[in-house]
Amino acid sequence: MFKRKRDGIWYAIIHQDGNRVFRSLKTRDEVIARSREDELLNLGKIITLSFIKDEWLESIKNKSARYRHDASCFIDQFIKWHGDCIAETIVHMDLVNYKHYLQTETQDKKAYKNNSVGFHFRCIKAMFNYSVRADYLIKSPFRNFKIDKVESRKEFLTRTQIQDLFSVEKDELNRLFIEFMLRTGCRVNELSQLRFSDIDDQFINFIGAKGKPRQFPILRNKEIKEALNKIDKLQNKNRDYVLSNRDGFWLGRHDWLSKMVKKNMNKAGFPKSFCTHLLRATFATQLIYRGENMAIVSKLLGHGSIQTTERHYAHIEPKYIQINTNYLNI
Repeated sequence: MFKRKRDGIWYAIIHQDGNRVFRSLKTRDEVIARSREDELLNLGKIITLSFIKDEWLESIKNKSARYRHDASCFIDQFIKWHGDCIAETIVHMDLVNYKHYLQTETQDKKAYKNNSVGFHFRCIKAMFNYSVRADYLIKSPFRNFKIDKVESRKEFLTRTQIQDLFSVEKDELNRLFIEFMLRTGCRVNELSQLRFSDIDDQFINFIGAKGKPRQFPILRNKEIKEALNKIDKLQNKNRDYVLSNRDGFWLGRHDWLSKMVKKNMNKAGFPKSFCTHLLRATFATQLIYRGENMAIVSKLLGHGSIQTTERHYAHIEPKYIQINTNYLNI
């Protein structure tokens, strides 16, 4: 049985386990569509949630490994909750029920915060939108579903907290890694992938978000150069990455950096909500406190647009500019 939708694409319709399933023939020509019918139906592909998940993850292989890992985990959790059903059967009410499930505390899990719920649904929505573009689905169940906006984090480290963080870490090399992140505002994955060959007298060439390179100027920044020289002296010369131990072994696997920073934050008695990303937020916040132009802050952070920077740091009030002017005088 054939059917042509409003977009002009022809679909073959079959019945699977009592459900009507549309399979795109990926053409607007009826003759070509009929010639492909037997071939498509013989493939036996059922467009399930796991199928479109695998196809979508393959389509975003150029994105960061962290994003793909998190997205895969979020979608796996949705599939575990709903079951690996035919993707076409997911409707608006399923999303509403899943949102309620995430926000409700049970014996098996804690209630997710609004930001975590938002990240979950943005990944699931991206997967469904891709499925529509790829003609696996006719429409997305997210058409009338509202995703809560992600609230900007307002935490950052004060000068006293920075000193406390350094005091609990006894390893000098680890302290230098933390100092480097505070002075450059780099992301965890940027430091993990940074090589000494990416650094010259004028710039640090980070591999930023989504694999896009960005340059961080260090020509007049003696503190960063001194930190890099100390890191270099403490490490074995047979190493390539900045994030290496004293024997030259690369530490960029298994979120070692995030765990190290989080462990020290716990030792220093910081709130449980504090995480490695606060080092980056502290860098940006202190620049704004000192009256730095928002466009420059945006460039230094590697944001795609100044609107992204403003969205995250618009809560900073002018009265705070007089505080911590000797930031990182440690």
